[in-house]
Amino acid sequence: MRHQFCIIGALLALFVHAGVHAMEKPLLTLSKKTQPARETVVADQVVRTPAYEYGEIGFFNRLAARVDLTFNIDPDQNFTPIVRNVTGEVVSNGEPFGFSRAPSLEVRTVSVPANQSIAIEARKLLETVPDQRRMPGMYFVRVRYERDGMTWESNEIEVTLR
Repeated sequence: MRHQFCIIGALLALFVHAGVHAMEKPLLTLSKKTQPARETVVADQVVRTPAYEYGEIGFFNRLAARVDLTFNIDPDQNFTPIVRNVTGEVVSNGEPFGFSRAPSLEVRTVSVPANQSIAIEARKLLETVPDQRRMPGMYFVRVRYERDGMTWESNEIEVTLR
């Protein structure tokens, strides 16, 4: 009987530890947004920007400490997109967002306090798909965030390339 209580106690401790550990992870969500078409006047010229879709990464910091996201391009460079085609094959190159954009000399930081959240725009959801693998059709995108040897992934959204 005592042996059974030890096993139950060990399982309960493992369950409680797993629950606490899960609560400590940042929560990532990925959603698709649409920027409507717009017109702006620049130097007496009308500039028309067509509507476009982009991603928005919701980062909720459930860690006990502040998380600093440092970047020299855009805050989305802290996240790596994982892109699958309709057959389920991963077609992204494993690079983080921003790898193809020109970096700034200035390194900036966005701090996310404990139990706070931030929305980060990811303008080019398919930027890590090499040209030779980029075909018109449907793709499934999620993002990965890594910190201190731990990895978190978001939900997956559908993106259509026309």
